[in-house]
Amino acid sequence: MATRRSVFQKAGGFSLALPVNFNDVDFSNKVRSLGLRVLWLADVRARHFESMTRKAEVKQEELDTMLERWGRPKRDPFMPFEARNREQLILALEASSAPANLT
Repeated sequence: MATRRSVFQKAGGFSLALPVNFNDVDFSNKVRSLGLRVLWLADVRARHFESMTRKAEVKQEELDTMLERWGRPKRDPFMPFEARNREQLILALEASSAPANLT
């Protein structure tokens, strides 16, 4: 993720309520709510070693915070699937071999 400092500050930066998961998604939604664009560059490759120093889990409180702030997304253009509920999300993550344990 790359952004101008002025945009980061105007959007309020990363939320302290989401210190582990969804902080990037929440930040992107805040940027969009300012009327700015969030670009996804499909040809850019980066390595991110998710959950290397912590247990890979998403807590219900994190999901609840996102739903309270942004509601259920109609469609996320950056996700290759559309999970309508927690069970579908788990299945999609398992199918993609993502190392996540949603508890």
